Amino acid sequence: AMSWLTQPEALVLLFLLSTLEIFLSVDNHALVSVMTDRLDENKRRVVHVLSFGGTLLLRTILLVGLFKLM
Repeated sequence: AMSWLTQPEALVLLFLLSTLEIFLSVDNHALVSVMTDRLDENKRRVVHVLSFGGTLLLRTILLVGLFKLM
């Protein structure tokens, strides 16, 4: 069932996917911060929570989907 964990190619791809997710998260944080600079503090906080929560949920669903395809 978990035999893919012992394959070097799968581990390299998992590392690559994790690295890309980290970079995309940092990029998303920078973009949302720049785009919400002009909002007042309360609205900015709401936008940040919705943005980061939504992207976390979407990326988790995509990763689960990729796992199911494997």
